[in-house]
Amino acid sequence: MRALIRLGLVVVGIVAVTAGTGGGDAAGDAAAEVARLKAEIEQLRGRLPDQSHVMKDVGYHFFAYQQTLAGCYSCRTAAEKPYLRPKIPEQPETKIIDFEPTPAGRE
Repeated sequence: MRALIRLGLVVVGIVAVTAGTGGGDAAGDAAAEVARLKAEIEQLRGRLPDQSHVMKDVGYHFFAYQQTLAGCYSCRTAAEKPYLRPKIPEQPETKIIDFEPTPAGRE
């Protein structure tokens, strides 16, 4: 979103600079172009969800993930394997399966 606003400001700046080099009619065209770009930016802002809506979705999915992990752990406990404790990953991507034909250190 910020990148879009910056792009709009850059375009407005370029239009303003080039408008200063032309005649009186170009200044009117530049003002109309600035107004059109401002309206387009506002239209794009209306299409994007606000940050609070996004964070509500994140919170809901995180809660659902915690509940799923609790269900997995209760099943493992019932299967007499409480030492298998699923956990929330500490980083976005965690490799849990080694695809190497012969893992290092096990040759």
